[in-house]
Amino acid sequence: MVTQSLCGESLSEGVVIFHRQDGRVLLELETDSEGVLSTKWPKDTKHLSFIKISENEGEMLREIITWADISEHDLFEKVSFTSSECGCQQIDFDLTSLASSNPGYYISGLTNQREIVTGTTISSLCNSSDSTLLFIDNGSEQDVRAGLFTTDDGSIVIPNDSDFKLAGDRINLPNSLYEQSLTIFHINQNGQVMSQSSKPMYIFSHDTLKYYLNSESNTVASSEFNWATHSNTTQIIEMSGDIEPYQPIDLTTALEAAVTQFSEEATATVSPSFEFASVDPRIDQIQFYVSWRDPSNGKVQWRFNGKTSGSFPDFWLGSQVQQGVAGATPVSNYLQLNATNFSGEYEAYVRYLHQANRNIYTDFNTDFLSNSTYFRVDGILDR
Repeated sequence: MVTQSLCGESLSEGVVIFHRQDGRVLLELETDSEGVLSTKWPKDTKHLSFIKISENEGEMLREIITWADISEHDLFEKVSFTSSECGCQQIDFDLTSLASSNPGYYISGLTNQREIVTGTTISSLCNSSDSTLLFIDNGSEQDVRAGLFTTDDGSIVIPNDSDFKLAGDRINLPNSLYEQSLTIFHINQNGQVMSQSSKPMYIFSHDTLKYYLNSESNTVASSEFNWATHSNTTQIIEMSGDIEPYQPIDLTTALEAAVTQFSEEATATVSPSFEFASVDPRIDQIQFYVSWRDPSNGKVQWRFNGKTSGSFPDFWLGSQVQQGVAGATPVSNYLQLNATNFSGEYEAYVRYLHQANRNIYTDFNTDFLSNSTYFRVDGILDR
């Protein structure tokens, strides 16, 4: 198994803890200096925790990822830590030529997302991919075209009108989505090249591009607890520009009861139980996140991942994290329910997520994220 950043870059050494069924430590091992661990699967392992310790903004950060209720030795070929920043290259665009050939046009895809082309302008884009998608329009939807530009670190790109060869097709947004917060992800086979949030929205036909629409709505779930909730869906956009409305996870009476039960148990015991499988059969996984600061550990971020029903044991974290420390200050916490376009048992789902060289955002062989949704409750422990 390999520990890595979200961008796939190998990290320095970390710690892997193999847990017994009751959460106690069965074995604690360190990865090598490249974040790699090769070992036989210890018998009686039922849960795994991955710990990365680093310095973040002048304080020690302990990031913990725990996967509960797993038993297959080959589930984890890679593990990604979210706190590790991706590399970022600075790209400059000289718009002098476009200002001359396309007066009054707008260009989108730069830092400001939508910038008028007037005069001699140098715009900057922080891009972690090897290409980026820019498009121009004349403000009246009569001429909307895109170009896919190769970007090298430190280079200056000089786009011309002839570079924008891909005609734009306007997306037919259902009325139910139009008032939500919407983002289109333009994705190629190597990584995300652009996100677009201005309306109207367009897609551009190209054999290396795939498009997803992400919609998000925020509500206050309960007057009793004042939870902040977020409902998010991701749908593939057909090249015709059509989108079929997809039902998000709604805060039904049954879901609110299940969330309330989890909240009550999580604040009262170290081994909360939960039951979300019967609430919505689409849910594949739950995530429970809690972050705090204390004098001994610094800042701790702990993310639990588990099945849709069951309970978390009282996890012990070996020599890396001192537990039961007085003076802890809560930072944030949430519960998230994930539903993806995946059919199969839980262990197959976990294996898919952690296969080496797997990037669910750029996998053209499956539609893992098409018609997917998650429901998050912030402040699940704030009573």
